Amino acid sequence: MLEKRILEQLFRRNYSEMIHLARVFLGKDGEAEDVVQDIFLRVADSDITPKSEGYLLIAVRNACLNRIRQTQLHDRVKDLMPIEDEADQQPIDRQLERLDYIAAQVSRPEHSKNQKPLQTLKDYCNGNDK
Repeated sequence: MLEKRILEQLFRRNYSEMIHLARVFLGKDGEAEDVVQDIFLRVADSDITPKSEGYLLIAVRNACLNRIRQTQLHDRVKDLMPIEDEADQQPIDRQLERLDYIAAQVSRPEHSKNQKPLQTLKDYCNGNDK
């Protein structure tokens, strides 16, 4: 672990520049503070003192870019699987129960050819199942 005195000197000399850079990348004060704090925690846990102040700024840049990538990936995944209604938010057991119900309705001999499975699902979700 790095000595407290050395870490404090690094913090005092570099914090304002590091936080400014993180704010430019991320646009949010809270996220910028989180990134800079994480970097100082990693530096504190390491036995190696950064040789230059440029090291800390590069660490901020890389951490910000990683956070931006992570946010973009999260948004892309969220767009791939939109929650369209309350049924999408139900626990998996409830969803499986609904699918079993639909399968049973479709395989019933008296099932009307005019009634589609989707209509059966809508009836079930609206409480109109028989």
